Amino acid sequence: MAELSETERLVITSVCLGLRNRQIADLIGLTENEVQEHLASIYRKLTISDRLELIIHAFRHGLAPLHPAE
Repeated sequence: MAELSETERLVITSVCLGLRNRQIADLIGLTENEVQEHLASIYRKLTISDRLELIIHAFRHGLAPLHPAE
């Protein structure tokens, strides 16, 4: 599996929680553009094309908890 940075993993978890780019940016302390850049990098590394594929991939491969409390 592709090597993901800590920030990319935070972005993935945030997407899986249903957060939008602006919310992710505020939560992590990035600009909205930086979030978009991280998402583009994640999509390239995981060879996926959109948020839905990202969420499915994240749950299947343990990149995000099924329950937010985990």
